[in-house]
Amino acid sequence: MVGVHPDRPEIKSISLYESITSGFLTGTTIRLFVQPLDVLKIRFQLQEEPTIRKGGGKYNGIGQSIKTIYKEEGITAFWKGHIPAQLLSQIYAIVQFTTYIQFAKYFTKIFKNNKDCQTLSDFFAGSLSGSLSITASMPLDVIRTRMVAQGTPKIYKNIFHATKKIFKKEGYRGFYKGLSASITQTAPFTGLQFLSYNYLGNVWEKLISTNNSSIGSVICGGLAGCFSKCIMYPFDVVRHRMQVLPSDRRGFGKATIHIGMIGTFKKIIREESVFGLYKGLVASILKASVMAGLSFCSFELFAEYIQKK
Repeated sequence: MVGVHPDRPEIKSISLYESITSGFLTGTTIRLFVQPLDVLKIRFQLQEEPTIRKGGGKYNGIGQSIKTIYKEEGITAFWKGHIPAQLLSQIYAIVQFTTYIQFAKYFTKIFKNNKDCQTLSDFFAGSLSGSLSITASMPLDVIRTRMVAQGTPKIYKNIFHATKKIFKKEGYRGFYKGLSASITQTAPFTGLQFLSYNYLGNVWEKLISTNNSSIGSVICGGLAGCFSKCIMYPFDVVRHRMQVLPSDRRGFGKATIHIGMIGTFKKIIREESVFGLYKGLVASILKASVMAGLSFCSFELFAEYIQKK
């Protein structure tokens, strides 16, 4: 199968346990592959200096950035923050796929007599599932971002030290910095991703093949992830700027405090131009494409396997 719409028999019959288990295995599988791209993306997003060559910034291109990180921090730097990122992916995938299926079933019943609205049910269900997913995993997202952003010497030794330090210095609110920008970005992003994935899945099966569904899932998922990320990317930059303190960026160039989503947007545009909102776009598109393609393919394969057991 290519697609996770509840009209499909495989998804319609999936139980809560099966969707949770499939989501957990999906989140566990994909994080190992996308973490290096995530590290590159976040480093670009947090850099306030230009990311072009001779722009004065520490990182100016994927190739140069890989060499710099490897030379200064070693190969393990590409998996900085992997433990919180792994937990983040697991929680996010569980909540996303489980709630999406439930919301999609609900909206499909409501719009059963309107084909146009049935298509939009993918967007509505995806948006709601995305909002719940990012809210549930936000504390881990903040910890992951802080650990990826730091250089040497390390400010945060591990996930437990980071949790204690953030709570002591910033309180529980510190774990939800950038939540407004995160929901604003994630809700339509996830909605567009599910909408475009299911649409492309139908096109794939009609025009290309009903066999080799895994290949179709990877390709359609990758395209859906790329499309959605391009549209909503500026909000991703803003939320990561809001999550990190200047002290976390010591040794990485200029670092200022960003307060509020609108204020951060204005500050980036004023000081870095509108192009500042697209720093790290190439690395982010690569990550989004790989992550979406593997996520949809993995979830469908795991769900199919578990249902057959």
